[in-house]
Amino acid sequence: MSTSRRTATKVLCAGFALAMMPQTKVFASESLTPEEERAYRELQRQFEHLDQMSDREISVAVHELQQTVHVRRAVPLPGPFAILSCAGSAWWIFRDGTDEHRVMSQITDVIMSCIGIPGGAFITLKVSRLIWDHRQKVIAILSAMGLTAAQLAPLQKAPRP
Repeated sequence: MSTSRRTATKVLCAGFALAMMPQTKVFASESLTPEEERAYRELQRQFEHLDQMSDREISVAVHELQQTVHVRRAVPLPGPFAILSCAGSAWWIFRDGTDEHRVMSQITDVIMSCIGIPGGAFITLKVSRLIWDHRQKVIAILSAMGLTAAQLAPLQKAPRP
């Protein structure tokens, strides 16, 4: 496995590991457990390594990952309780309305709560700030995956979460 592919894989794995912590704190004022802190630090290290990669290395890594990842075609359908829970989460998250500064975080919160990731708001804030800090390389990755400049403009111009 090439270094660039290994780095891209580590960034994704560290992000998912952080997101799947079972006892993640919901509010930013609460401290992280040592395990959560290690996962977050690893994610930061991988993003810093990603910043050092050239756009060409990123493009090659994305191409290699796309060739090795196989997506199942069958999509499991949620039951009625899951649908009601998801709708309730969406209502709660958007209860105070939205604006251009919060809409991306709110949508991410809805998605995370609908798929059952606990502590979604806290994780979303930490990871979205990390992504914002390294957005140039994230944009390079998404561009290599085929997104257009018009699709990437909101990420380019987004205010810091």
